[in-house]
Amino acid sequence: MRYNKVLFIIPNLKGFYGWPSYPHPGVGYVSAYLEAHEIEYDVLDMNLGYQMPDVKRKIQSFKPELIAMTLYTYKNSHTYGLMAQIKKEFDIPIAAGGPHVSLFKTGAMKGNLIDFAIKNEGEEVLLAVCRGDKIEEIPNLIYFRDGSPEENPNRPFNENLDELPFPRYSQFELTKYGAKEIGIVSSRGCPYNCIYCPIVTTMGRNFRPRSPENVLTELTYWYEKGYRSFEFVDDAFLQDNDRVYQICNLIEKEKLENLSLGCSQGIRANKINRPLLSRMREVGFNCLGFGIESASNRILKTIKKGQNFRQIDEGVKIACELGYDVRLFFMVGFPGETMEDVEKSFQFALKYPVTCANFYNIIPYPGTELFDHIKQNNLFLVKPDIYLNEVITRIRKPLFETPSMPLAERKKALKKGYKISRQISQRHRKEQYKKLGTFGNILAKLLSSSVIYQRIGRLKQIDMINSLWRKVIRKVKKT
Repeated sequence: MRYNKVLFIIPNLKGFYGWPSYPHPGVGYVSAYLEAHEIEYDVLDMNLGYQMPDVKRKIQSFKPELIAMTLYTYKNSHTYGLMAQIKKEFDIPIAAGGPHVSLFKTGAMKGNLIDFAIKNEGEEVLLAVCRGDKIEEIPNLIYFRDGSPEENPNRPFNENLDELPFPRYSQFELTKYGAKEIGIVSSRGCPYNCIYCPIVTTMGRNFRPRSPENVLTELTYWYEKGYRSFEFVDDAFLQDNDRVYQICNLIEKEKLENLSLGCSQGIRANKINRPLLSRMREVGFNCLGFGIESASNRILKTIKKGQNFRQIDEGVKIACELGYDVRLFFMVGFPGETMEDVEKSFQFALKYPVTCANFYNIIPYPGTELFDHIKQNNLFLVKPDIYLNEVITRIRKPLFETPSMPLAERKKALKKGYKISRQISQRHRKEQYKKLGTFGNILAKLLSSSVIYQRIGRLKQIDMINSLWRKVIRKVKKT
């Protein structure tokens, strides 16, 4: 059967994540691929405040022949519930893609709610479904046969990303996102072997970059539409330094000025140096997030991070000296980690004038070396099927314990990490608002208070408050 009209639904993760700053790049890529092959589509991003009645109205007005839904592991029960409501009222097949399908494969086919589940990269797979290809011959597809889920073999990851159309977001409500910003995926895959990371199950180990020219074409497209803020959301943006230099040179050559470019989701300290960061700074890069995990060399080796503390210390120092907005990301409680190791991370977080430092709870994902170790040693405190649905890294609820860090110490470490995060946030805001004098100090303390610090993302979910919040911050920064 052929499907000529597809409605993409991006579910609301209910409660913890704030209003999205930019449209979903993954859905953007898949929808752009369908559009390039003359498949009509529309999008409903429920993170923009939409509820089930809005879903019904969209289905009734657009009349899709297929619904495509993003399925995350976090709050997956909520998404399954949404699917159930749709199935109850509409006779429309549902295709699901996203991290949860890639992780759990046939295990994601709960309750006969999903007609087509797509593993890994989804562009060509969903197009094949829409074209009506024989489902048993479509790689990366999971479907029901005789009442049981059937999983087709995987197809190789796409090695030539330049051949994919980048997202134009033609059916997205761009003006409703939290910032006039676009997320850029300039590469896929990560070649490292960190024991906690499930990337191999979704995008693979092989680093697959887009050409600098192709990346510039996307930047130029949005630049001409008035956009100046871009966030590179790659897993390994700095893997090839020569490519980054070429991107910078092209930005300068094409005179894309007044850019605000970020890599806030995490870069690796072992891939940077002062000349590279200086060059990036010259063309508009201003925000770097460091995936540090631990300031202990012993733990970095244990988790197979592929970098050492000397590289981390030097990288963060250089970034701060060059005036970057620097963000640090740690994890608390790896196997073999002690409170002494965690204290090293606390001390390092306070060493430089960084914007923020987050100490995350560790979530063991199936398919990772970490998960296998915890399972084999019977260290779980919470069953995986419960925590995978209910817990994200910012929730301070230990999911496992180890001989080197039992439950009580884990709680203590996460609690202290949270306090240090607030301390660093307040220190940064105080510096940011120091021109306002006493009012600036009060504002810094207010925004870093326990209640506000926890709930500020939730406040952003109210459109009016979100808009007001952005205006106030921009005005304060200009003062």
